[in-house]
Amino acid sequence: MKGEILTLNAGSSSIKWAVFRDGKKVDSGSLSVVGAKDAQLSSSAAHRTSFAQALEKLKACLIEKNVSPHGCGHRIVFGGQDFCSPTLLGTKELASLHKLIAFDPLHLMIEIEVIQLSRTLFPDAVQVASFDTSFHHTIKKEVKLLPLPEKYRSQGIEKYGFHGLSYSYIAQQEEVKNIRCVACHLGSGSSLCALNKGVSVDTSMGFSPLGGIPMATRPGDLDPGVILRLLKEGETQESLEALLYYSSGLRAIAKEGADMKKLLTSDSPESLFAVQYYILHAAKEIASYIPVLEGIDALVFTGGIGEKAGAIREGIATHLRHFGFEIDTEKNASDARVISTQSSKKIYVIPTDEERVLANNVALYL
Repeated sequence: MKGEILTLNAGSSSIKWAVFRDGKKVDSGSLSVVGAKDAQLSSSAAHRTSFAQALEKLKACLIEKNVSPHGCGHRIVFGGQDFCSPTLLGTKELASLHKLIAFDPLHLMIEIEVIQLSRTLFPDAVQVASFDTSFHHTIKKEVKLLPLPEKYRSQGIEKYGFHGLSYSYIAQQEEVKNIRCVACHLGSGSSLCALNKGVSVDTSMGFSPLGGIPMATRPGDLDPGVILRLLKEGETQESLEALLYYSSGLRAIAKEGADMKKLLTSDSPESLFAVQYYILHAAKEIASYIPVLEGIDALVFTGGIGEKAGAIREGIATHLRHFGFEIDTEKNASDARVISTQSSKKIYVIPTDEERVLANNVALYL
């Protein structure tokens, strides 16, 4: 990896960035987008102006640091069926991304806006997109297919999976690249991925980041009949979207809200229940991958909760003790890289590095 590379990870109200020079991360940070509250605002002129101001501030900061990026790497949450690998972004590719907005309006509108601003602010830099969904293109049809009529499947309605940049980093680690394991990316958004020799064979999120295990504000898998009932009670598409993305999951169960740190330190019955609910559903999902993996050799924890919340790791491993997993209490308390006992199957804590994956993908085009 030669030259300077800027990575950009755009959210609804902030932009995370990092600078790599000759393969090493030399700087990073996060810029708040003033006035931004949610992704639905990204279509407004005021919201676009806020993102433009944030990126102009970042460019000024980089100039002060004598950084002139040769390439910019962008994290794109949804790439659909067409984007299966890191992609050099030109006018044609941006037009293709625009066609996917209907699949993921909450993320893509913002991400495309940031790409366009980046092209303007850094005209000499190559712009490269890395897609969270592309890592899961290896999933077999019998796992990917959703049992809906062909006219809907032909429109691209299928299981995609997410958190692909994180899983891509985990899959490259020496401990797991040649074994069967389940990687647990646990954070405010949580998902699991079954890896066989570093290849995704199943994952918990499906058509959207709403599916899978319960999360901070998202419900995870729901009986479709629940949605039908809510529609009959007067919910609209807009209100359902807000309900499912921002008002469900742990937030809907615990009085203390959705922050796992607060839930783990609370002694209220609701918080204790929410934590155990989260642990049980994660363990159940992990166990469901053993048939598709034809066995399991290890667990990997990553993400904000996975890397720091020993109580969550211990709870999940306890539910999986019948599959050969046992936590070493002292190692778990110190967030060691290996937290399993000598007699247990391996349990790893591996900090993820999505920025590193973005930068490596940009380097392919330099």
